[in-house]
Amino acid sequence: MKLILKLMGGLLVLTVSIWALILTAQANIFSLILSITLIILLLVGYFFEFKKTKDYKLSYKLLIEVIALIVSGITTFYLSSLLKSPVAAAALMGLVGAMIFLDYKDAIYIGAFAGMSSIFNIYIFLIVLLIVSFSYILIKPKFEGIGGKGGLTAFIGVFIVFLFLEVEKSVYFFKPLEYLLLIGISIISSMLTYFLTKYLDNNNVLASGFVGLIFGVMLMFLKEELFFYLSMVGFGSTFIGMQNRYKFYLMPVASIIFVFLYSYSYMFMGLGGLLGFLAFLSNIPIILCQELVNIKREKDLNYLKKTTINKK
Repeated sequence: MKLILKLMGGLLVLTVSIWALILTAQANIFSLILSITLIILLLVGYFFEFKKTKDYKLSYKLLIEVIALIVSGITTFYLSSLLKSPVAAAALMGLVGAMIFLDYKDAIYIGAFAGMSSIFNIYIFLIVLLIVSFSYILIKPKFEGIGGKGGLTAFIGVFIVFLFLEVEKSVYFFKPLEYLLLIGISIISSMLTYFLTKYLDNNNVLASGFVGLIFGVMLMFLKEELFFYLSMVGFGSTFIGMQNRYKFYLMPVASIIFVFLYSYSYMFMGLGGLLGFLAFLSNIPIILCQELVNIKREKDLNYLKKTTINKK
């Protein structure tokens, strides 16, 4: 049974991720190359992550987490409309979870990501939350320490429902200077979240929520289209900084990947969890490289030990 759950969770993640990347690849030749590269790395990376998956534990606490996720999602859904800023709404819910409901902060934050969706009515959104709850149960033991895991969990449910709807797509092409600005914002946001997490006793939800709220408030008062994308990239990059699997000086690489992925994901605008999903994909190549380096070091160390023993 546990093996079946592991396989179901992995299949769900890979199917949605690859499908979304295939749709993203239609933008231009660069997005095609980027998407194909990430699909290959995702498949290889999942091989390493599958072995690290923890055992599934169905418990009373898990039920409370699912309820917290649903309540958070509905609250964020309405709060986004009220504040005119999905970023501020999600960040506020993250702060509430991180400061008041500490044991359920991850589930609350995931619900908030789903609640950022702006293309559904409340009835369809309730269906979305049920699917997100299911994906939460399947993915919870996986991808420990990878920034963007929560957004990935939310995006799966949102994306599945999105496939059955006809949604009007808005396109915005960034200029070279705008790309540089977005990359700069992304690097600053991810770094700030990373070091703030260390300062806050590894409470990465609190760090992400705090930094995200800054960008959310910016979106409430600055209505120009570019500021919308700046706030989204700034908030999404906090999820890169939530990782604890590789050295901080490699995060700018993830930030660059994130910005380019975001620029080609215009067909998914308005889908909750998109930012975390893109952060997750941006972290995967670096984590995979880290795994390969660790394997090589281990082999070199074993070889050195054998050589030393033979000399004796």
